[in-house]
Amino acid sequence: MSAFSSLGLIDWVCKALSKISITTPTEIQSRCIPPITKQQNVVGCAYTGSGKTFAFALPIIQDLAKDPYGIFALIITPTRELAFQIAEQFAVLAEAFLIRTAVIVGGLNELKQSQALDTIPHIIMCTPGRLAEFIRQKQDSLITYLKNVKYLVLDEADALLTGNFVPDLEIVL
Repeated sequence: MSAFSSLGLIDWVCKALSKISITTPTEIQSRCIPPITKQQNVVGCAYTGSGKTFAFALPIIQDLAKDPYGIFALIITPTRELAFQIAEQFAVLAEAFLIRTAVIVGGLNELKQSQALDTIPHIIMCTPGRLAEFIRQKQDSLITYLKNVKYLVLDEADALLTGNFVPDLEIVL
């Protein structure tokens, strides 16, 4: 039995992790994966480089494999750089699991991002401002798909829940 299987991850997820040489969960993964796999809300705090992204990504991917419908997870970050870092982590896992992702952030071509949303990705990494902008534009299909999101991740929630992000988060939520 792998260390990851003892956290509630099923065999094919553990094998995929082993193929990319990830064999031992970090502390944040050990604490967060079990309640997430049980559909519980989780607040996790850890330093950069501690494995936070896989702590929420692995249970999301495992659950997505059961019923891969529409926009399944929405990961909101305060910066586009972090959105792209998270997307890179999901890309490592996406090869094994055929996951469609989209990064929706300010400062990049809106048309290309709108087209990415039209593909109905499974997982969206975004900044609150750009997603709120798309919602304000009354993209009805996007709003319909967002109503079915099963996982909402506020990465760096301490930054998101203060200051300028709050009005956009209210629109998104």
